[in-house]
Amino acid sequence: MKRAIVIVAVPLALFGCGQREGYSPERAKKVADAAVKPGDEASLFPLKLGNQWVYTIESNQGTNELTLKVTDVHQEGGATIAALTITLDNDPPSVSRFKVDGNGIYQMSDGKGRDYDPPLLLVAFPLEPGRQTKESVTGPRPFGGTMGPMESTLAYLGPQHVDVVKDRIGALAVESIQTWQTEQGQAVSRGVTWWTPGVGFVRRRQEFGVGQDRGIVLIKHKSHSFK
Repeated sequence: MKRAIVIVAVPLALFGCGQREGYSPERAKKVADAAVKPGDEASLFPLKLGNQWVYTIESNQGTNELTLKVTDVHQEGGATIAALTITLDNDPPSVSRFKVDGNGIYQMSDGKGRDYDPPLLLVAFPLEPGRQTKESVTGPRPFGGTMGPMESTLAYLGPQHVDVVKDRIGALAVESIQTWQTEQGQAVSRGVTWWTPGVGFVRRRQEFGVGQDRGIVLIKHKSHSFK
């Protein structure tokens, strides 16, 4: 494995060196806390045919644009099953499957058509501060995509205010940790995903480490269009 040391930075632009007379700084935008009513947790991931999200991704490979679009959706029992077509810049599109039911939001497969067994829990319902959920999952592992068993832990961190590409918004933070064994020792992927009711996930920061190798990926919401 190649060593990946990533520093995610937000560029700072300085404009103007002229006179300052008459300058009036803008008031900081007041951001409302995100909240979701019990029984309405599915609004954290609106899976309706045609819904689309655009994100920026910052990593050691630079900045890329990611598009997710719901291209198939159906009901199965009490669950909503959706296929999301994923496009990264001009690469050929791929498809991942997701599920939302009364117990949570799950990823069922990755963009290479490989399944998680059982589906990988992304958000556990109901949202209770301090609640942790642990499970053993077999499937594609983060950063590198090898298949195999891993241990996954979720913790709900509560409402937070976060920066996205064009705004600062309220969201609900969920921490996820996956661990698995490699030839170099135990690998750890630790991430926080922020979800906004009625929008979907709006930000994700994920770190990876095994031995001396490290990686960081930052995903930020840029826009969305819903049907």
